Amino acid sequence: MRANGQLNRKVKVVREPKSLMDMVIPCQVMFGHYEGYDMKKFDDYEIVSYEGNWYNNKHYKVRCKVCGHEKVVGLSNLKKQDNHHSKFNCGYDFYKGIVGKVFGDYKCIEIHLDSVRGYLAELECQKCGHKIKTHASKVENRKHNAFCCGSDYYNSEIGKIYGDYEVIGVSGTTRNGVAVKCRCVKCGTESIRVLRPLATGKFKHGTQCLKAIPKSEYKNAIVRRFKNIQNRCNNPKCAEYKYYGGRGIKCNYKDVVDFYYDVIDKLIEHSKIYGLKNSTFDRINANGNYEKGNIRIATRLVQSTNTRRRVFFIITNGKETILSDNGAYCCRYLGLNNTSEIGNVVKGRAKTAAGWWLVRIVPKEEVPNIKDVTTNLVISL
Repeated sequence: MRANGQLNRKVKVVREPKSLMDMVIPCQVMFGHYEGYDMKKFDDYEIVSYEGNWYNNKHYKVRCKVCGHEKVVGLSNLKKQDNHHSKFNCGYDFYKGIVGKVFGDYKCIEIHLDSVRGYLAELECQKCGHKIKTHASKVENRKHNAFCCGSDYYNSEIGKIYGDYEVIGVSGTTRNGVAVKCRCVKCGTESIRVLRPLATGKFKHGTQCLKAIPKSEYKNAIVRRFKNIQNRCNNPKCAEYKYYGGRGIKCNYKDVVDFYYDVIDKLIEHSKIYGLKNSTFDRINANGNYEKGNIRIATRLVQSTNTRRRVFFIITNGKETILSDNGAYCCRYLGLNNTSEIGNVVKGRAKTAAGWWLVRIVPKEEVPNIKDVTTNLVISL
């Protein structure tokens, strides 16, 4: 507009400097000298260097005093924004400080930038090696357990021993929890058990191992006969105790499982030939204990011969001479109805039986060298 024929013009008011510093500071900023600049208003950031004037705004490289993060920012933004050490200002450098730190059973090994979720911390369990990624701002203490480690928690249990059982594999999940495959360290029996009760260490070698053995007629026979052995060796009320426990014969097997694994292979092999009912547990030394090395599988005939009263004898009828160690077996061989007739002759109760008489009693040491007999009916030596 015109006033009195003259143009109205805006008059630029120039403020006179009040002090020398008002003239020094702009010069320092213009030429890149920053000594004496008021740094307090930049919070945790400090100016490193002048980078240039872009879009009428001076840009400076600044560094965070806490984490060392560097960035280039305009002076106007530097004055306006919050310049504290934070995830918004420092980015990756804000989180890199947690790398190497331990959070419970987990250790931070790396920081990753995800385009959607932002900065993620990669944590690794120090016990099982399980790795997970979580937001870097939400890292917290984590324990080595099934919830945090998942399947790696159960895989880390392989090789551990609880009680008498060693974990050898992971089987799967059941309604009672995760099941593992384990092996008894004493007898080698393998079974599948739920990990949680197994970890209490209460499972011991013995009854638990017996339950894990698959059911079969051989298992039933061994268990039944082992109870009979223990009864006649340890129970004075047993009718046969005087012949076993009363004579000092003991059962040195700690439990039925040890007895099972000692005889099962022999029993199966013998039963295929003679049948299970005709397969008995016989002590090699009739005066010895029930123990490993003194047990064999024998037929009922062989067992009946292997007694402490066993004798070797020679009988004859004038035409045939027989060497034997079992009178009943001789009677059956000769077709005698009464299986005790030859026994009576051997014991001296009778002189003859069906035309047969006793020649002599033979010591056991001489039996292998006797050759002057027509028939050898010795069942076993």
